[in-house]
Amino acid sequence: MRGLFLMLAWLTGAGGHGLDLGTLPAPATGVEMPSAEAGADFHSLDHTVTRLVPGAKLTGARYFRLGQSLGFQPVIKQIANLALEHKATPVSMPARRPGYDLIDAWRVNAAAGLAVVMAPGNSGHPLVAYFALKLD
Repeated sequence: MRGLFLMLAWLTGAGGHGLDLGTLPAPATGVEMPSAEAGADFHSLDHTVTRLVPGAKLTGARYFRLGQSLGFQPVIKQIANLALEHKATPVSMPARRPGYDLIDAWRVNAAAGLAVVMAPGNSGHPLVAYFALKLD
């Protein structure tokens, strides 16, 4: 387990940029769901990232179910501010449909990135996922 955490820390640039998937703050009212318990709703977020972020391969994920309906802006703003503080740069997503595809991604270093995705969820509670990425 420690080896997996160290690999995630390296891939997300924790050594050089201070961003680590495991230490990103949970969204307000978010309850973290273990990956093994994340159902098809959550795994559709995985597909969203690989479809919209050019050349991305998922190397880690954290999943959250929000306790109340929050807009994407409060969720993304928290992570975007951290990414910008650590000199991460936005990733271009030409196929993204603004207002429909609720995703943002940043390049943390030459080969790694971070993405945040949100979806409505079947239970009426929004789903949010943070992803560590390997980028081409």
